[in-house]
Amino acid sequence: MCIRDRQEAVRAAGYLQDKWSVFPSLELTFGGRFAYYDLTGEAYLEPRASAALNLPAGLTVKGAYGHYHQFVNRVVNENVTEGSRDFWLLSDGDLVDVTSAKHYVLGASLELDDYLFDVEVYRKDLDGLSEFSMRYQRPGDPDPLNLFFAGSGVAEGIEFLAQKKYGTYTGWASYTLSRVEHTFPDLNNGEPFPALHDQTHEFKIVNNISLGRLNFSGTWVAATGRPYTAPESEYTITLLDGTEQSYIHVGEKNGLRLPAYHRADVAAHYRFDLGRWTGDIGLSVFNLYDRTNVWYRQFDLSESPILISDMNFLGITPAISVRFEF
Repeated sequence: MCIRDRQEAVRAAGYLQDKWSVFPSLELTFGGRFAYYDLTGEAYLEPRASAALNLPAGLTVKGAYGHYHQFVNRVVNENVTEGSRDFWLLSDGDLVDVTSAKHYVLGASLELDDYLFDVEVYRKDLDGLSEFSMRYQRPGDPDPLNLFFAGSGVAEGIEFLAQKKYGTYTGWASYTLSRVEHTFPDLNNGEPFPALHDQTHEFKIVNNISLGRLNFSGTWVAATGRPYTAPESEYTITLLDGTEQSYIHVGEKNGLRLPAYHRADVAAHYRFDLGRWTGDIGLSVFNLYDRTNVWYRQFDLSESPILISDMNFLGITPAISVRFEF
């Protein structure tokens, strides 16, 4: 099989769902999706179930289970010197597996007149993960198809949400404590390692104030830095035929983390009438306090010591928008 610039597939799917009110305070939902995917020639059954128990004083206890498949697979492209990238391929069941996930969710919420408080604990068992890495290329083997690896993973965590739903001021704040771990039998000696998108802590706060035609909003987000793999040295080996082969010695897979990420965004909008038209003019500022957030790191091993360069996200970025509605 070869990797083509253009891929095509056909997927046919159907879904059935039914709700059952066992008694006024308990509602059960059962459903399932059936899908056929032509690249693998297989049918996939995805059962779903959820339950909600409504208790006095606005308290609800809830739980859910679902089995999901993804036929466009995100492949992690490991690059220890220039920052890893992801690319997408259609799953074929051979080179790239169909990704599957089993979701388990248990939570509770308290809903008052103007406020909502919610907490959820979740776990996702992942299978059919794919990774592409050039550092495992064998001398004399130019076939890139031998550089695809298959694995599994787990994502689990707890999420908290507090929301102000109505009034001149609305907004919400959330906090997530999570772990995303991957296991590839042929990578990292078969030991689990943090996924590239693993972030232990993430906090978000969103604010919105409406004053007639004026609307002001602000967002602040902070999160643990994402993991990455760092090269430690480069060395050259002379083979028996006299040719030389360069190798990069790397540290623990995804064993280091970028600096913590945080930024604030603000915006102001004014709604106006212009005859039969209505419009909106706005001013927004991305990354208000010009925080330097690192996207990824590049390593130049030709220098001693190794030269490390940070590739950063956008700094402070103002923008003006105008919108008309007829």
